[in-house]
Amino acid sequence: MIIAGIATMPDRLPYLEEVVGTIRPQVDVLRVYLNNFETVPSFLSSEEGCLSKNANGDLGDAGKFYWLDDKEKHDYSHYLTIDDDLGYPSNYVSTLVNEFDARDGQAVVGVHGSEFTDPIEDFVTSRKERYRF
Repeated sequence: MIIAGIATMPDRLPYLEEVVGTIRPQVDVLRVYLNNFETVPSFLSSEEGCLSKNANGDLGDAGKFYWLDDKEKHDYSHYLTIDDDLGYPSNYVSTLVNEFDARDGQAVVGVHGSEFTDPIEDFVTSRKERYRF
């Protein structure tokens, strides 16, 4: 089972709906931590959306990890954290899962842009350019 956790806030509602529409068909369970929302947005089910006032309060971006320790309840094999304001391709989840599985689950797999010097001597100090969203 694949779970995706997202955290958001009211200002990002227009982006969130698009992200949910792209990610929902790629995962088995979608969970959205709604920081400072009064109600669950209509495009989310009550099971998908968790109001911060009913949980641990405003957790900011860390809200996407709210369900991480819930492995016994969901028995998930993969837990992905998703941002609420990025565009994702239709194969995003399968690509990450395949890369994780190819490493026998002994890795943290993500997507980020960096250019490295040649040769790469160290993951941190050999970066010559880092691209952030």
